[in-house]
Amino acid sequence: MCIFMQNWYNIFTDTKPHHLIITYSRATIQVYVDNLQNFSSLNLLELIPKNQRIFYYALTFIPLGFGLTILTVLAKRRLIFSNLFIFGGILIPSLILEGILVSESGKNLSLKSLLLGMLFPEGTMLILRARAAKLKMRN
Repeated sequence: MCIFMQNWYNIFTDTKPHHLIITYSRATIQVYVDNLQNFSSLNLLELIPKNQRIFYYALTFIPLGFGLTILTVLAKRRLIFSNLFIFGGILIPSLILEGILVSESGKNLSLKSLLLGMLFPEGTMLILRARAAKLKMRN
């Protein structure tokens, strides 16, 4: 497969009509111009550099940690619901995201990615709850 849009410099600037077909399957976009042999593809999951993957997991899961903290504080009187929110809110979103990535990319399940997805909401929740406890002690 060639690099996305590698040799199609003039398809939008020349005056000849072109046939464009764009397909999307398993996180891959394929663009065909004029015939099936002239195509390029782009895997959307490969756009995230491996050294920046932690940053994207943080962007995804830290807001979840904020929401999880609010839910557990509101449900603290009901211990069963509070524990259910904690375990479900940490495990289920990470499993869902990893399942989507595995099914779309065709790769194997990554324990490292799964643990990263669980670390950020739990870490955020623990930090916020510790801060809330300090503020409560001051008052």
